[in-house]
Amino acid sequence: MQKLPHSTRTREVTATTAEASLLSRVFAKDILAHLRILAERAYPESQCCFRDERSTIDMIFSLCQLQKKRREQRMLLYVTFIDLTKTFDLVSREGLFKILPKISCPSKLQNMIESLHNNMKETVQYDSNLSELFNIRSGVKQGCVLAPTLFGIFFALKIRFRYFIGRGLPTD
Repeated sequence: MQKLPHSTRTREVTATTAEASLLSRVFAKDILAHLRILAERAYPESQCCFRDERSTIDMIFSLCQLQKKRREQRMLLYVTFIDLTKTFDLVSREGLFKILPKISCPSKLQNMIESLHNNMKETVQYDSNLSELFNIRSGVKQGCVLAPTLFGIFFALKIRFRYFIGRGLPTD
């Protein structure tokens, strides 16, 4: 950006964290529309979270119906609940970026997703002290609109490959 109309001096334009966050949200909403189409390829039919027109409430209703039928038939029903609260931070980015092409993610889209996750740095506050900046190498970006869908794709494919292959997710 030039400072004066006839000056050759320029200054660098930088985005503050808030501005960068706003820019990533604008781009992320466009990316999300494409990513949701890809997610439909990855999600099993039973997946209701992170999907349009479905919710956890649908699964709770199905579970209640199943429980009612099992009681009528005097059969046992085993249910497992998994708390995924902290798992968003544990997603292997390397693994995520290797599986996106497996659901036909275009390279341009993947590059945009990767660029939103590259060079992420964070600090930790303890009492009133802040740590030095450190790199974040795993997890999906907290607060990003893409995070639930990216996590859903990663989790669905990890379970699918683990269940059907028995070894985990192939990465080659």
